Amino acid sequence: MSSVVQVFSGIKKQSLDFQDSIDNWSKEFSEAIKNGMAPKSLSSPIFVLWELTGKCPQNCVYCYNGSPKKVEELTSKQLFDVADQIIEAKIFNICLSGGEPTMRPEYFHLLEYLATSGIQVGTVLSGWNIDPKRARHIAYYANTVQVSLDGSSAEIHDSIRRRTNSFNDAINAIKHFVSLGTQVNVSFAVTKDNVDDFPAVYKLCEDIGVATLRTQKLTISGKVKSNSDFVASDKAYIRLKQYMEEYKGGKTEIVYGDPTTHVNFGKDFGMSVMARITAEGYMGISPYLDIFFGDLKEDKFKDIWESMKEGWHNQTVLNLLNNYVMCENEVIKDAIDGKIFIRDGK
Repeated sequence: MSSVVQVFSGIKKQSLDFQDSIDNWSKEFSEAIKNGMAPKSLSSPIFVLWELTGKCPQNCVYCYNGSPKKVEELTSKQLFDVADQIIEAKIFNICLSGGEPTMRPEYFHLLEYLATSGIQVGTVLSGWNIDPKRARHIAYYANTVQVSLDGSSAEIHDSIRRRTNSFNDAINAIKHFVSLGTQVNVSFAVTKDNVDDFPAVYKLCEDIGVATLRTQKLTISGKVKSNSDFVASDKAYIRLKQYMEEYKGGKTEIVYGDPTTHVNFGKDFGMSVMARITAEGYMGISPYLDIFFGDLKEDKFKDIWESMKEGWHNQTVLNLLNNYVMCENEVIKDAIDGKIFIRDGK
């Protein structure tokens, strides 16, 4: 990784939202490759998204990985064995996510363990289970904290996340972190039912001291694959961008993401820059596509990465992208049936 570090010595090692991290690194590597300054593949991923659990107190209509779900999760020992392998790989950034990651009792120790081992750690939370004591622990070790907020009121937010009091939990968690001086990023998932609430969400974020408000078009993955009725229309997204332009330059920064960036980068250059680890321990190439190159209950992190680092140009992956994945206009539409496992790069 040393040559990569030299090439990208000017890049800030930030853990914002996991999609922003993927987007940013993909864009930087695109320029570096075009200028002949990057290798063909990386000895380790730059970024890891680790979904610690499929458990979640909520049942969000849009969840990209289908949480809550019952799966055979990694044991406590396996979690820390994987953490050791991640530390050994010397990755830059990791995002601890779920489900709701705080539903794993190991979450708080794992956060501390990774952060004190020199990795920039970010985390994605719903706000559930966050009291002042837990907020202080997370704030001390996490580089940034992302809290999901899908409406400016309990009526809107709770209906999308399908749990009473989820709005109050999110707002209270944000306030805890802001009071501790933590950079809080809010993720706003756009649906047909909340797109016109964006201005009110923005004003609320400004009022309580949120650093950034991030949104993007929904990916057609996870729960959305079987129920797309709540997906916003093209006209709704046009209104969203008008709202974003109206509030541009306010105290809270607005960030608009493109979830297709890493897929298109992979198709163009073959190189993988990130790894996804699921609650079961499956290691995959994208957050939004169930394409996996190994199982960390059986295989080593470095061995899976070895077969995955140029995986976007694997023939099976290319066939899937050409026949089952639409990736354009800032939308990923995944029509892959079930999970695809590619063993030994084949």
